[in-house]
Amino acid sequence: MSLINLTSTYHRSTYPSISPSKPSLSQAGRTVLITGGGGSIGCSFAKASASRVIVVGCRSGLLDEAVAKLQDEFGKAGPTEFVACQGDIAHFSPSGPDTLSMDRNKLRQAFDINVWGNFDMSAKFVQQPTDSTAKCPLYLVHVSTASSHMYPSPKLTPYSSSKTAFMALLGHIADERKVDDVQIISYHPGALYSEAASKANILQDLIKWDESKLLLRCLGSFPRGILASWTVWAHWDVNELREAAHTTNNQNNEIKTQLAEEKGYLKVGILGLPSISFAAFLNQ
Repeated sequence: MSLINLTSTYHRSTYPSISPSKPSLSQAGRTVLITGGGGSIGCSFAKASASRVIVVGCRSGLLDEAVAKLQDEFGKAGPTEFVACQGDIAHFSPSGPDTLSMDRNKLRQAFDINVWGNFDMSAKFVQQPTDSTAKCPLYLVHVSTASSHMYPSPKLTPYSSSKTAFMALLGHIADERKVDDVQIISYHPGALYSEAASKANILQDLIKWDESKLLLRCLGSFPRGILASWTVWAHWDVNELREAAHTTNNQNNEIKTQLAEEKGYLKVGILGLPSISFAAFLNQ
């Protein structure tokens, strides 16, 4: 069963169109920065021949281990250079059935990390000095969460609301920036069995986990303007998304029709109400 399916095809595992061996998805000549990342995501970029993969995290031991595994698999003399960089990065997800009774400091910390921490990293990434002759634009892909769609979301209120807050902020920032400057996309990677899930004693056979994380690399290969400021799910078929963005005929293409008629489509907003422009609000 598919949960939220924008496209007619719903993927739970990788497929040929997002294969790292596909020439159009080559990351040759690019540097990929992964915050809070590990070996599995870095591996997908290495398979696509990225020139450099920089993995940033808070635990130096795990970072060094992840880079060592990548070097062992792809070779130290291969086309991809792997760099581990320790930073003050944290994953904080306070939970509880009653948010109003929660420790205020824990709630504040959730927003400090999921909003301000992500904002600081995003601002420095976009504003970094770059080679003016470089032909490759910046791509900023924010890993969001399905809990942003969950009403109600028992015990997840601090996490889902702080993640959604940054997703909303990033959507507005994307509208401010030219896609020639930076293309910004929010992305739900699917239900992936992670180290955090294991440490939380979540059984691996509890649910059917996804294997869709390779779409992340594909998002950095879309032409400028396609998917810009959208929130997408890894499960959605990349061919259908491309077709919707490219086609000039809105008929029989619900995605294209919605994009043309609703400026807030696939962005954070108020369910049940259409988005309006600031100019329209002033002229009402």
